[in-house]
Amino acid sequence: MDQRELIALFPGYGYQPRIVEDLDDIDCDLSTSLDWAIGEIRRIQHAARNGKSIVKPRWPMIILRTPKVRASHSLLELAQRIQGGTGDQWKVG
Repeated sequence: MDQRELIALFPGYGYQPRIVEDLDDIDCDLSTSLDWAIGEIRRIQHAARNGKSIVKPRWPMIILRTPKVRASHSLLELAQRIQGGTGDQWKVG
């Protein structure tokens, strides 16, 4: 799916997508996107808590686009850190 199709698809499910794909500066791109997502969540919560609920809020969604191999290794490393184990349960094949 290309970027335009992704951006068009997810609002129908109630999400406001943001794509992270700058591999040269992925830490900064992801950090900025997380700050954006947290800000959006706080904005929706603030409106609801003040009696000005947004009828159909679009919840933030981050789409991480990386080459398949890089994503697989990153997910394995993340699983190892979270689980505190070897991550063998996440290996495919």
